[in-house]
Amino acid sequence: MQFDRFMGTEDTADTAETANYIDAPLASGTTQAASAGTVVAYPYTGDYRVDVLLDSDPGNLSVTSRWNYGSPLGTPETITYSFMNSVPSYGGNQAFTGATGFRVFTPQQIQVAGDIFKNLTLELGINFVEVPDGGSGFGQIRLGQNDQSGASTAGYTWLPNSGDDNVAGYGLSGDVWIDYTYAPNHTLSPGSEGLETLVHEIGHALGLKHPGDYNAGDTGTSSLPGNYLGAAEDNTNYTVMSYTYTDQPRDWYGTYDLLALKALYGADSAFNAGATTYSYTDTDGRILKIIDDASGSDTINLSALTLGATVDLRPGAFSSIGRDFFGAPAVGNLSIDLQTSIENVTGTNYADHIILNSGTASAYGGFGIDTVQYMSSRAAYTVTPSGNSLHVTGGGMDDSLTTVERLQFSDGKFAFDFSGNAGMTAKILGVIFHQGSTPDPA
Repeated sequence: MQFDRFMGTEDTADTAETANYIDAPLASGTTQAASAGTVVAYPYTGDYRVDVLLDSDPGNLSVTSRWNYGSPLGTPETITYSFMNSVPSYGGNQAFTGATGFRVFTPQQIQVAGDIFKNLTLELGINFVEVPDGGSGFGQIRLGQNDQSGASTAGYTWLPNSGDDNVAGYGLSGDVWIDYTYAPNHTLSPGSEGLETLVHEIGHALGLKHPGDYNAGDTGTSSLPGNYLGAAEDNTNYTVMSYTYTDQPRDWYGTYDLLALKALYGADSAFNAGATTYSYTDTDGRILKIIDDASGSDTINLSALTLGATVDLRPGAFSSIGRDFFGAPAVGNLSIDLQTSIENVTGTNYADHIILNSGTASAYGGFGIDTVQYMSSRAAYTVTPSGNSLHVTGGGMDDSLTTVERLQFSDGKFAFDFSGNAGMTAKILGVIFHQGSTPDPA
């Protein structure tokens, strides 16, 4: 069973760490060094980003905390859910926690939880089906409310195939309990603490554990071996299951969460398939967001922003778009799913810094002095100008750039349009790339 503390900025004990963003994000299946302090006693999949979120019976080298246990990891599954009408016959509303009482989910909570299950059905290899709750019939995942004020928790959930279930023969596995005395749980709008709590608890109900060696109410760390994420990555930028909260709340699962859920149940290849455009405004900077896209030539559109953006299209990368709750530029608030490829970006009318994905990609800079960054030295690329556009190839890249004023390589940042006049492009490129490099003085 997973207990969870109150979430929020007032919980200073859980907000002390500053997030560290991936410098060179790598897609699923590639090798990436874990951050210092990461421990993997049970390499279920061989990818630490997945393994730190999966759980099993002590000493078991296969993942037992999943609804498709008995089948290979990644096997699609139908999972039922229901909303409690009364205290379950086997209890759970006060067992092991000191919690008391019972209330049904409110209409808003039912609507939002249903939307979470619908979105997960689209995204994963899970078919969620709502069933009636009552008597001997109920869902594998059940949701209810109780008073957890005495336990100082915002919610708690039993993982699938819970050890408590196996011992007692009850139906506790997958039961989600939300504290009705905690005011944030009454508001489930995007960016709210209550929504983040519910997303977190449903993550537990699907088999995700906390990434660190902790649990609400624990007085210390476990003496048992386990899988734990290092401090640099154990935060909500990477996983909503973490207890280390960043400045912005999450409105969905993080990159490591989706990687783990797809490892458990597979992914839906039709999710956001085809050409999809993801458009953002300033207010999107208030929430940690993620793009998950199965296929197609896809575009991030930032033309509505009122400030420049830092955009990184690589899988697992973070971008900084929009403004936070205080109106300051948001930092690292948009991430790309580790199995997602985004090919195109439309920039703002201000100065943007852009890193494109490998393969064929495009960037439209718009107004402002825009920079596209490449990871290798200038000599690794061929740059071909045409009007106000550039075609950059080499190093695994094949990029079409329009109204982009700066190119940054590992050995320098160079300007090709000092005056802002697109007609000067060819002339300036000739100066920089054929008559000796001219560093950007700006």
